[in-house]
Amino acid sequence: MHHPATPQGSSPSSSQPPPQQPPAPPAKAPITAETACINIASSSPATWYSHRDAPNIHICSRCYVGYLRDTRFRDDFEGKFLDDGMPRACRFSTPRIQKHLLATAAQTGSLGELLHHMKRRATIPNCKGVEGARASEGIKWFNARDNAIPGMVICEGCWEDFVVVSPFAPRFQPVGYPQDEKTIWACDMAVPYIRKELDRRDVVGDWTGFAAEAGGRLQIPPCGKAQRVPRRSRKWLCPKDMPSVVACPACFCDHVVGSGEEDRWREWTDDPKLQYADNFICALGQFGIGLAMSFAEDRNDYSLFWGALVKAAEGPECNPEGTKGATWYTLRDSDPRDFFVCGLCYAALVEPMGMRNFFMRKPGVAPDAAPRCCLNPRFPRFMTYLQKLLDGYFAQNTDSLSAFAVEYAGLPQCKRYTLLKDAAWYGWPECTICPECYHEFIRGTALANAMPYQGGRWETSTMCKMYSRRMRTLYLEACAKNPPDATEMLAYSEHRTGVYVRTIMVAQRILVQQRLALGEQQRLNAQSLFYTSIGNAHANTVGSSGWTYGAAGVGYGFENSMQLDGARYGKQAREVAASVTSGSATMQVAELERQWEMVE
Repeated sequence: MHHPATPQGSSPSSSQPPPQQPPAPPAKAPITAETACINIASSSPATWYSHRDAPNIHICSRCYVGYLRDTRFRDDFEGKFLDDGMPRACRFSTPRIQKHLLATAAQTGSLGELLHHMKRRATIPNCKGVEGARASEGIKWFNARDNAIPGMVICEGCWEDFVVVSPFAPRFQPVGYPQDEKTIWACDMAVPYIRKELDRRDVVGDWTGFAAEAGGRLQIPPCGKAQRVPRRSRKWLCPKDMPSVVACPACFCDHVVGSGEEDRWREWTDDPKLQYADNFICALGQFGIGLAMSFAEDRNDYSLFWGALVKAAEGPECNPEGTKGATWYTLRDSDPRDFFVCGLCYAALVEPMGMRNFFMRKPGVAPDAAPRCCLNPRFPRFMTYLQKLLDGYFAQNTDSLSAFAVEYAGLPQCKRYTLLKDAAWYGWPECTICPECYHEFIRGTALANAMPYQGGRWETSTMCKMYSRRMRTLYLEACAKNPPDATEMLAYSEHRTGVYVRTIMVAQRILVQQRLALGEQQRLNAQSLFYTSIGNAHANTVGSSGWTYGAAGVGYGFENSMQLDGARYGKQAREVAASVTSGSATMQVAELERQWEMVE
């Protein structure tokens, strides 16, 4: 849910501690990457276990070895090595299963209750996290009875995985009112601090303490992530030896409180490097540093986090447009030509995953070069690279990542109908095809060698025509002819280009005009404010000359010409705003886009 943002500081609760303090979390033994549960979707080749009565419910090797192999049920689950590229995730590592249903199975000698839960749980949507979900997604929600924790909601997935088996379960109920179609609700059990407090407090039945801590955490302003937020909007924390690195209270509660690392932090006070900064960015909210902290928590090795943080403080920052002066890394087994990982992302992602043995320093990078890091969140194929890296983490094998990088690292991503200058093209004059679409769809087909353009560069602007599903269908039909003949496809492509010129290019010009008009409105408003303020100040200090000023269409009775100029600029700004917000341009753009979609 969207929670109010009021309290400050590093401790969510201001209440007195309960008489009986919950025990500190037991120390976790460090674990290695190959022992991690595959609890997020992974398509890498792996051995998965399943029961004959629930063949589509998969259990990863880590959970099978840790919880089933040494029990009487070891032979009830069959392991299969699956390399079909289908994404799978293990849902076995939840308190409901590990702490309760397995114990019941051991006592009764039956897996019936466990299998029933696993099959039922597979029908319930997984938690959508702090990003939340709309009513249309059909998620069932729970909240605290008697509004004991105002604003808190829990999704059904987290209710089943964590809360049902807690002694606090009777204190929750299904939300008794519908979710508005326009609002997004976010599950508060996805907030790490609240999850950890549930684990700590339910051991001693401290509902009062849990309600206070959860309610306090929900009042803390959310992290701004990559966005700058006003410095004075909250109290900030920083490492004692790195005062120029700041963390917001929300991230501090979620990741530092209870970690044993609290003594290395302090409340931030003025630092010479930041004293003139009006806005801050939370270090823990940055993708790489946040991921390093997550791995440090999972593996109980906070040196992974501190190493990444030191590297981030040293710089250079990973720039999505290219980074100069960085240390660069590549895959040891293949060293793909255009695959680069900067030193910061190496320290924040590769090292915490325990995958340094699969990487090496990139050879031959010129000192003044500014490559783009493939693990920057704004890199075009970032999500695919990240998924392949995670697959490699789970499998302790980078074959999939290496194969993808070798094939795609040097291949520019298709820009669809964006016009490009000085780019490489395949195809015909009537139907230009980008390298990615050629690589993925055209190469090896009947007409591939008949194309006059074979990857040469054009200085003039053009766009890719083969990303379109309709164009791909026409191309396959052309290849299927005997002999293959692209005449009809090329004629349609030429017609489609004409529609593009009459629709999308016109719509783009309208949108540019709209942006220019908004800029003009802002300029006129600023002029109006300036002259009106000067005129008012003059009238208040000097007084009236006895004359009044006015103009047709603007108004009369102004005490001086500056007030009149301010009103004139204000009128012009309103006229520009009316033209922008009239809706006619929006309707015209929508109609042009509809016409384009008919040939798309």
